[in-house]
Amino acid sequence: MKPETWNLSSGTAAAMLFALAVLVSTGGTASAEKAAAPAKITPGKKEVKNVAILVFDGVQIIDYTGPYEVFGQAHLNVFTVSETGKTITTNMGMSVNPGFSF
Repeated sequence: MKPETWNLSSGTAAAMLFALAVLVSTGGTASAEKAAAPAKITPGKKEVKNVAILVFDGVQIIDYTGPYEVFGQAHLNVFTVSETGKTITTNMGMSVNPGFSF
């Protein structure tokens, strides 16, 4: 049986690693200049984890929307973050307004 291989662009891999690093290094929460509303904790339910997806000028759309969709489907609190928090432009000209800055 052959091992499974994944073909990821370097941007996708970088975005996923960044999101995972944020999730792991913060114990499941991400901090930014604007604090996200804390997840409501209900007895018997798991706390919702935060995942930051890094966006920057020239990012490929699939490199942030793919991880955003995957983490969102896993019921994590997903948000975008950029260095300044200002609107960025993707490699295809799409404008994106990051939710947070660092």
